[in-house]
Amino acid sequence: MKKQTINFSNRTWVVRDNEYHPTDTKEWYDASAVKTDPSGTLVLKTHYNPREFYPANEKPITINTGSGRIYCEDKFSYGKFEALIKLPTGKELWPAFWMWGWDAWPPEIDILEAYSNKKGNYMKFNWSPLSIWNVETNVHYKVGGENRSIGGKRHWFGLKNPANNFLKYRLEWSPALIRIYYDGIFVRGIRDAKILEKINGHKMRVVLNNSVLNGIKHSPDSEMYVKYFKYEPY
Repeated sequence: MKKQTINFSNRTWVVRDNEYHPTDTKEWYDASAVKTDPSGTLVLKTHYNPREFYPANEKPITINTGSGRIYCEDKFSYGKFEALIKLPTGKELWPAFWMWGWDAWPPEIDILEAYSNKKGNYMKFNWSPLSIWNVETNVHYKVGGENRSIGGKRHWFGLKNPANNFLKYRLEWSPALIRIYYDGIFVRGIRDAKILEKINGHKMRVVLNNSVLNGIKHSPDSEMYVKYFKYEPY
């Protein structure tokens, strides 16, 4: 199959198509769910688009939801990564802006993983720490043969609804420090040398995707908007 690509923010991105995660069949990666509008804004969709797949030596399966996922062809290292994003609206969605290693998984840096609820919004109020929006950061790494993470964490970053407003999501990655900002507010830092050594030195791919939490029969049609992606080397 010919590799499909799209130009976005003056970079070439690979469009995943006609594939699904081998252990997660709630959605399939659908090129028809990826486009740029006349202004150059990237639009990543989820939509009801059933397709039958034929796993080797297994019964055929039908996956109802097509979702938009792209990754940049560039191999990134230390630097500043930023995207201006408006999250999709709909029930039980899982949009993300993240990175993982070209040579292995993990490492993975989750700059943004958001989870909408059954009411179709991202509100999940918590007093400690004070947070309103169910939008998280995380880092995955490996120790020996064991996959670990520092744990998903929600953050306070203001009152602006991330599904109604374009907000800046930013990662600063250097050999000694990872810092993540939401709309200009510092939300998380990682200084632990033992964790950083599991990430540092890897070339990373940048991924943007819209996704769903459950593969229900009629998953919501939704659109995630990304105005731009920027990278500044360290």
